[in-house]
Amino acid sequence: MIWMVCGAGSGVGKTHLSFRLCDVLPDSVYAKLGHHSPQKGKPENYFTSREKILKFIDDNADRGNLVVESNSLAKTGIADLTVFIDEIPGRTDVRDDRVELMNISDIIISASGRSGNWKNVLEGKIKDQKLINLLLEIFSDHENYIESAVREKLRE
Repeated sequence: MIWMVCGAGSGVGKTHLSFRLCDVLPDSVYAKLGHHSPQKGKPENYFTSREKILKFIDDNADRGNLVVESNSLAKTGIADLTVFIDEIPGRTDVRDDRVELMNISDIIISASGRSGNWKNVLEGKIKDQKLINLLLEIFSDHENYIESAVREKLRE
C-alpha cells in the first residue's frame, strides 16, 4: 500500500508523521522527494529527482507499506491513501496549491478538526482494527500538535 504524506507547507510535521506511520505499519519503508541536496543526517531514500523516486516506488511496491513524503507526487494519484497536514496559521509558509492538495487527500489533519471521516477511510483500506486504532491515535496526536501550535500563535 502506498501512503502519501503532503502538507500546506514546511514545518507542519510531514516528516514526523511519516516516521510515526512507519513505526506502526508492517513492512514499511519511507521515501521523500525533496528539493534541496540531502543534508547530513537525512533519512535514507531521500530523492531530489522525480524519476528516481518513481522508480524506487515501482521497485518497492510489493514491500507492504510505502510511506512517501511528497506534495508534488500527491497530485499524481499513485497513492492508495493520501494524508494532508494543514497549515499552522502565522507559522507556515502556505503553498499556492494548499486547497488542491487538501481536496485530493483522504485524511486531513487540521486545527479545524476534520477527524470525522478518518475511521471510515481507514476501514475502507485496512482490515486490522488494532492497526486502525493505532493510526487514529497517531493522526489525533498530530491534530493536537497543530491545534496547540495554533493556540500558541494566538497567544503571541
